[in-house]
Amino acid sequence: MLTLALILFAADPNAVGDFSILTCCCLGIGFCTTAFYVFYIREGPLSKIASELELKYRETLGAGAAMKAKKEEGGGKQWSDWLKEG
Repeated sequence: MLTLALILFAADPNAVGDFSILTCCCLGIGFCTTAFYVFYIREGPLSKIASELELKYRETLGAGAAMKAKKEEGGGKQWSDWLKEG
């Protein structure tokens, strides 16, 4: 995007046209990447696998009992847990 912006602003003195071209390009790329994420990335299975791998990792460190208890309570980390860790 930065290279395209450099080429557009160096070659064309019309800044309004350059901004509209850059806007359309950014929107197009954003739409494509969002569509790819929505249709091809499956969050459910990935979060389940991540929780299982985290449990295995914590067990190897010796903190598995606390993690098992937390998983039995309601499972995994919540958004507030990430804020508490700092």
